Amino acid sequence: MYALMNTRDEIKASKIADQLFVLGQNRECPLKLKMIVTETLRYLHEFRSCYLHPELRLPATTNALENTNGRIRSLLNRSRGCRTPEALIRWITGFLWFNPTVTCRPKRDTEIKR
Repeated sequence: MYALMNTRDEIKASKIADQLFVLGQNRECPLKLKMIVTETLRYLHEFRSCYLHPELRLPATTNALENTNGRIRSLLNRSRGCRTPEALIRWITGFLWFNPTVTCRPKRDTEIKR
């Protein structure tokens, strides 16, 4: 799956996806692994959007999102004003209002080899 998510060549990605599909259809493949393969192939276009839409300068990882979530979690641990769902939404909205952007580095042009 690593090779599938990190190759820029769409022909190579298609071949790897086909191989992954065949492995997922094997009768001896564990059910949980089959589910992972199925969901990965179903949403492959979303996972590979950093390669499919380079003009958007999308990051190849979820690090920026995880960083923002961690900062919100830290804020909520320090505050005592989230007694209702509406208050929670207001706290998060306020936080995002004052911290509107997260700078992401785009995926490098060189392909990572493993």
